Amino acid sequence: MIFKTNSSKINSFLHWFEGTQVGVTVFFILQIRVPPTIAHSQKRKQCICPLFFGIWPKTIETILLFFIQIPRKGQEKNMTNHSCNAVVIRCIDNRLHEIIAALLKKINVETYDLVSIAGATKDHVAVVQQIQKSVELHDPKRVILIHHEDCGAYGSVPLETHINAMKIIKIWIERTGLGVEVECYFLHLNGEFELVA
Repeated sequence: MIFKTNSSKINSFLHWFEGTQVGVTVFFILQIRVPPTIAHSQKRKQCICPLFFGIWPKTIETILLFFIQIPRKGQEKNMTNHSCNAVVIRCIDNRLHEIIAALLKKINVETYDLVSIAGATKDHVAVVQQIQKSVELHDPKRVILIHHEDCGAYGSVPLETHINAMKIIKIWIERTGLGVEVECYFLHLNGEFELVA
């Protein structure tokens, strides 16, 4: 057994825990996080045991979460300095989740900033602000504008109304020279979608 304590109950638990898949993983993490030069010394136990048992008798889940949440080497950089393929502007309508996921997969959008606003591009000022912020922070190369049929924010309007609303954003982006491509899609609730501008 890797660790021993003064409690026979805890020792019995550790003996069992080391044999489980989760236990093997946890103790492996514990070992690799301590310099190998003290791998089998008393100092090693003094370093690890307070950390491992100091929060006893909290659940083992809490202990596992502690180790899972420790940032790995390079993780901080990846989380603070990142870019994405696109910024996606869509309506808040919850019926669209699967359709939009299928659309983005089909047009090869893997990473994206997602902006959900009632009516998608209906609030031109809010949409422009979000696109500017996305470009500033995450350097997307594409802007995907998505409207859909039966939109409560627009009511009963012809398709042309949706297309014109997206074109306003597209023209603004082209004139400001943000350096991104703009694609405008209209979704049907049956799962079909079409590129309209």
